[in-house]
Formats: sequence, structure tokens, C-alpha cells
Amino acid sequence: MSHILFECAIPGQAEIWNLARHVWRRRNEWWQPTLGLVLGAPLIRIKSSSRKPLPGSTRLLRIVLSESAHLIWSLRCERVIVYQNSHEKWLERIDERIRLDCLMTSEARFGSSALSEHTVTTTWSVHCGMRELCLPNG
Repeated sequence: MSHILFECAIPGQAEIWNLARHVWRRRNEWWQPTLGLVLGAPLIRIKSSSRKPLPGSTRLLRIVLSESAHLIWSLRCERVIVYQNSHEKWLERIDERIRLDCLMTSEARFGSSALSEHTVTTTWSVHCGMRELCLPNG
């Protein structure tokens, strides 16, 4: 698995990690991804220099690491059948995740399980340069 995600010269692998690094480095220092970092992503906690938790940054890194790793794995499995542009696929995957997060803020639909608009906004707007997200009302 480590070879496929980080070492193999399969089409798109390096590009996907470069895209992930670009999104993350807008506000934070990038770490070279490893299998341990990807597998341990759910345990990551990002904190400010004053040790204050940064939930938006934490959530963004978890999403970027897991979605990037999953896409690399998926592309590896697909490449024999059909080759698609990995840059476009990565953007589609992240856009889909943003749309899903926005939909999950609906308290009418998800009740107490709904994501807070604050969580979605701190995850995506600051890091991805988005000014407005399409959040449902209620």
C-alpha cells in the first residue's frame, strides 16, 4: 500500500499529492505524507502556536489526506480499464466533499447529527479561498 500511495510512478499519484500540498500550504506547513500519517489521519489534532485547537484545519487535513489516498488507490485500480485526468478527478472529489458537507448542515434533515455551519466554513472557506458556501437554510 505504501508503495502505491507514495513510491510508485503511476499516473496521477505525484500530482494528487501536489494538489493536496497546495491546498494545505495556503495556511499551514505541509508534512510529507506517509502511510502512518494517512492511516492515522482520524487521530490528527491541529493546534495553533498557542496550543488552541484548530478544528477547521484539523478536519481539512483529515479530509485531504484520506480523499487523496483513496483517489490514488482508485486510480491505480482503474488505470488498466480507463485513464482519467487525475487533476480533474481530485478537484471533482474535493468539490463533491464540499457539497456533501454543505448539505449535511441541514438541521431539518439531520437534526442533532447535522454539521454546524461554523464547522463547514472553518474547514473550507479559509483554506480553499471560498467566500461563500451554499449552505441550506434550516
